[in-house]
Amino acid sequence: MVPLDGRPAFGSRPINVAQTNHGHSVTNLSAEKSDFYEQAHAKLEHLAAEVIAGWAHDSTASVKASEIEIIERFIVLHMFRRPSFMSATNETVDIDMGPLAGTEAGYQIRRDMMIAAVSFPALLGAPHKYLVGNESERWAEYRAQFARYEWSLQRYSEPSLIVGDSLVSMYGDKDADPSSEQWRRSYFGGGGLASALRVSLPLTPTLGLLLSRGGELKRLRAETLNRSTIFHADEMLMHHPRFQQNAPVAHRNMVALIDARANEQHLPR
Repeated sequence: MVPLDGRPAFGSRPINVAQTNHGHSVTNLSAEKSDFYEQAHAKLEHLAAEVIAGWAHDSTASVKASEIEIIERFIVLHMFRRPSFMSATNETVDIDMGPLAGTEAGYQIRRDMMIAAVSFPALLGAPHKYLVGNESERWAEYRAQFARYEWSLQRYSEPSLIVGDSLVSMYGDKDADPSSEQWRRSYFGGGGLASALRVSLPLTPTLGLLLSRGGELKRLRAETLNRSTIFHADEMLMHHPRFQQNAPVAHRNMVALIDARANEQHLPR
């Protein structure tokens, strides 16, 4: 674990990383089936894990059309799970709640709304009385944005990739001048699916997924993919305990990129 606030790195276990025991207790909405949301998330993650395992185990594999929608849902789920996204949504909900904000009832309503909102990609097609609006139309809009990207797997001979508390990273803004403040915000994770030039995910230490627009890079060096991960993370990075020994060059690059992030340096594309 590598904190981004200057604290030294420390060891941990997967169960202690972003883990909330009995997470279903965050809401009363699914009291008739207390693990409703957990099961929905787990089902989607299981389907995505099967696809990712297939890519990882077959070095000749590429992204198949039949695999794309599962991974699209997985990507959006993790976009919603990003800590800063959740924090910003919390603040917005508080503003909308008016006099209920800050009360116990308001706190419970906010938690209910948050878990239902973040679960949207996992609940597609599931009959659930707490989904609101036309979810099929909403998902069609996401799919239309994904269709604008070219998908490719990024493979590396050494275990070079790290992961952050924001699994999905974005880079650039198709509508912004590279010298503008809008571009700078996108560089540090402020862009969105509708405008980003690239979307990347580290899947294993040697495998990443890249979504890129026409004219953008189709092959990323490990350092470039890690840069997006580092600049897009909110509070924490994670890597294998022997990362420094197994991939010393990638580790040195990680340290340099963390320093660049702290100084808000713009590195080459």
